[in-house]
Amino acid sequence: MGNFDDASAEKNRLEEKQRAARKEEEKSGIPFEAKYFTQEVDDDTGDKLWKYGRRDYWEDRKKGDFAHLEDIF
Repeated sequence: MGNFDDASAEKNRLEEKQRAARKEEEKSGIPFEAKYFTQEVDDDTGDKLWKYGRRDYWEDRKKGDFAHLEDIF
């Protein structure tokens, strides 16, 4: 629709909210834990990879219920 300014502003708002949530987690000593992904190391390259690792996303999506996740949006 060509709303580049609005899209850019929303992207910035989301990123800032997510950064603030990470800072609060670090302050409180709560380690970051991905909700739907697991971090693994590629055997060949040694690179860290995020892989989808939980089935409950599809259940959450079907119900439309993401209330148990932190508010980063």
